[in-house]
Amino acid sequence: MLKTKFMKLACVSMLVGSVGFYGCSNDKTTDKPEAAAEITVKAIDSANFDFNVKPGDNFFEYANGAWLKANPIPDDQSSWGSFNLLREATNTQVREIVENAAKESGEKGSAKQQIGDFFKSGMDTAAINSKGFAPITADIERLNKTANVQEFMENFYYLQSKTITPLFGLYAGQDDKNSSMVIAQLAQGGITLGNKDYYLAQDERSKTIREKYVEHIGKMFALIKQENPEAKAKAIMDFETKLAKISMSNVEQRDPYKVYNKMSIADLKKLTPLVDWDKYFVALGIPEPKEINITSTPFFKGLTKAVQGEKIEVLRDYLVWNLLNESASLLSSDFVNQQFDFWGKTFQGKQKDDERWKKILNAINGSLGEEVGELYVEKYFPPAAKARMEELIKNLRVALDERIQQLDWMGDETKAKAREKLQTISVKVGYPNKWKNYSSLEIVADNYYQNILNASKWNYMDMLKKIDKPYDKEEWHMTPQTVNAYYSPNSNEIVFPAGILQPPFFY
Repeated sequence: MLKTKFMKLACVSMLVGSVGFYGCSNDKTTDKPEAAAEITVKAIDSANFDFNVKPGDNFFEYANGAWLKANPIPDDQSSWGSFNLLREATNTQVREIVENAAKESGEKGSAKQQIGDFFKSGMDTAAINSKGFAPITADIERLNKTANVQEFMENFYYLQSKTITPLFGLYAGQDDKNSSMVIAQLAQGGITLGNKDYYLAQDERSKTIREKYVEHIGKMFALIKQENPEAKAKAIMDFETKLAKISMSNVEQRDPYKVYNKMSIADLKKLTPLVDWDKYFVALGIPEPKEINITSTPFFKGLTKAVQGEKIEVLRDYLVWNLLNESASLLSSDFVNQQFDFWGKTFQGKQKDDERWKKILNAINGSLGEEVGELYVEKYFPPAAKARMEELIKNLRVALDERIQQLDWMGDETKAKAREKLQTISVKVGYPNKWKNYSSLEIVADNYYQNILNASKWNYMDMLKKIDKPYDKEEWHMTPQTVNAYYSPNSNEIVFPAGILQPPFFY
């Protein structure tokens, strides 16, 4: 379903003194500030140091060497450190919430009903395995009838309506030159590996990734009993390589001027005549945007030629591949295992797949994030913790203001602007002031694929309905249970979800 590659969120760097994390005791019976004293976690533990290394030679090894030796990367992880450990602890907390919801029979449309039934549907592997790839059979048959470019585009609109995004995606985002408004944004896509360098670079790792990727596509086509799967895989790879060549690189996309190309819909139609934009917006269920930003002009300029110059059988298989790749993790275990073999082992270096409950937990967090978050903060983030963090931020603001005034490399006018910006930074702590209402989202206990599809469409429409409207300053772009944080330059806000406000990051 719709991938987050079309969402632009800048993450804040979280600096800690030591890689090590040692667990924490959660006081669930009180929200008194004194509860902080009961935490026994050490902020700095000399047992993690390697005193055989001189700090002046390699401070990282000096501060973390013993911890690194005692904590090898687990087989189901591609990296390991404080963030991973805290995420594991938080997952355990959220799992308890979700499993309790699954045991109860909540009222239809309530948080407990939706969360519980979602979890039950995802954990019922016997039912999922019995269906094989039946959930996508009808769509495969439809796509395999694609006979010309016009039908290819009709099926492209159809997949987009299901939040499957071959070629490109549309999202709602703040106008970089008028951050008070949300506008439509078009982002390049179509290359499954995500980064054009994987298709074009000549280093050994990139070559290996390409080779294994083609093998993976072939094996996936074999699972849905398509003829000549290897040949289809090679042709799809060649087509995606063509798309990679007209795509902007990751480095180019860091240039704010290159990714800001606001235009009218009339101009968009001239830029990319391949797409019937009227049909596209109808398929998404939204009115035609008043204006739209193109984040990759070279891609949308070259897209018409790339598609019209390709054989129809390749375009047809390309659509099937997009459907299959987006759906595989929701199908029977043979599809799930093959997905992990490439994306987990080859691409990320993992040796073992995540446990099933973790996968379903991630799906629920992505689908019903704030609904889970409301239950999470009720149990694990007392008002006193929020108050302590807000007090810390207030003190930081005072300290930074004093430092700005003492800077000798800033002029008086610049200092005044810096102090003004400092005072206008919005800081959000813990959880939103208002929660999303998911009651209109249909979730059942016996159809995992449909639950994911329903949730994906619901969340996508929840985003798209913001187009051409003022930016909601109360909105959060992370759920409360997320172990991370972010700063948004457009909103001049920094956000600390409850999940990150635990040791070793916050005491």
